[in-house]
Amino acid sequence: MRMTEEEYRKAQSRVKAPARADAKVVAKAPAKATKYGNRKTIVDGIKFDSKRGARYRVLKEDEDAGFIRNLVIQPVFVLAPPVVLKGKKKPALRYYADFGYEASVASGDWVKIVEDVKSAATKTSALYRVKLHLLKYVHGIDVDEV
Repeated sequence: MRMTEEEYRKAQSRVKAPARADAKVVAKAPAKATKYGNRKTIVDGIKFDSKRGARYRVLKEDEDAGFIRNLVIQPVFVLAPPVVLKGKKKPALRYYADFGYEASVASGDWVKIVEDVKSAATKTSALYRVKLHLLKYVHGIDVDEV
């Protein structure tokens, strides 16, 4: 059976053309809603969730004024080393805080502060509570929740 030229064009229009390496994507998928309804913001070229960005601005101003020093974004604390379970290597358990810094106290000393910006929903999470417990036990660190 042979196709006419018109039938061939119709058939070709239904076939999706292969993507070219230099082709640009025109349509993007709609943005997925975040778990807790937060909105991303960019502060000093760093992408934050909305509340964390606002807190970073405050901490950065405090650092510039000399009230705090050594501001670190997302300091990492190892809670347990890597292990082998049932023949498979599992990575270390880590806690990622939102901010870490040293603050000046009345005596003139500097104390280390670890901060987390959390919503009420996250504060009640069992996993979050276990990680805070381990952080205190392993490193002796209390987390300030903002």
